[in-house]
Amino acid sequence: ETSLDRTIQDGDSIVLQLERERVLRLRLVDQGSLPVADALVTVSSVAAGAVPRDARTDREGRIVFNGLGADEWHMRAQAEACKPMSRTALRADGHEVLITLERWPVLVGRVRDPDGALPPPGTLVLPLPKGVGAAPARLTASAKRRLLDEKGTFRVPVQGQGEFVVRVEAPGFAPTDSAPVRVAPTGDVELGTIVLVRGARLALRVTAASEPLAGARLFLQEDEPVEAAVWNEFDPPGMLASAASDAEGRAAFRDLAAGEVWLLVRA
Repeated sequence: ETSLDRTIQDGDSIVLQLERERVLRLRLVDQGSLPVADALVTVSSVAAGAVPRDARTDREGRIVFNGLGADEWHMRAQAEACKPMSRTALRADGHEVLITLERWPVLVGRVRDPDGALPPPGTLVLPLPKGVGAAPARLTASAKRRLLDEKGTFRVPVQGQGEFVVRVEAPGFAPTDSAPVRVAPTGDVELGTIVLVRGARLALRVTAASEPLAGARLFLQEDEPVEAAVWNEFDPPGMLASAASDAEGRAAFRDLAAGEVWLLVRA
């Protein structure tokens, strides 16, 4: 593949000499020699006219870049379960190059309801650093919700090290955290069984001058609302849940964890 950057005037004649095709073949595996599928691979070259490419590996961890216009290429690979990897001076000579990626540590466990049965459909697990509050707004940007498999088990990669918990969110139950565990740079960490806790219900009635107040907005928060949040039209930071009062002034929150919360009402 060859590119040309030039302004062409009427009457100009241009001769393009095409370079022979180069082929870069790669195979991505982890440190256990297992293929890394669906990894995003980007290749680039400093050679004049070389066009960057990107594509994803197949089920065997293989990827082929055809029609390249340079001999040497820089590669960067990104896979959800593995740490990013870069390599330089890769020769596009048609021979397969083996690239080894290091997998992130994995939290392994299972979830059951209080009766020992499988959790309900739609149950999600989230890996979180220890100390993150219950409010969704406090979840780290890298936290990814994952569905459980049909056996109620999970394997969650953790992009980091230190102390982590796994939070389970299940319909009809309160958010439930595992015991904290220390995560090393590599390897699996067994969490055992996380038993869901049945969620609590909080019912409220909003009135003004002893009359029901419809359409009031109610927010539950972990911490005391700051003054700016009281008068702000946006959702307050650290919000756990929100609801609106009905024609009778009633509102309800479900699937809450036990404990104390702050209530902010805007009307």
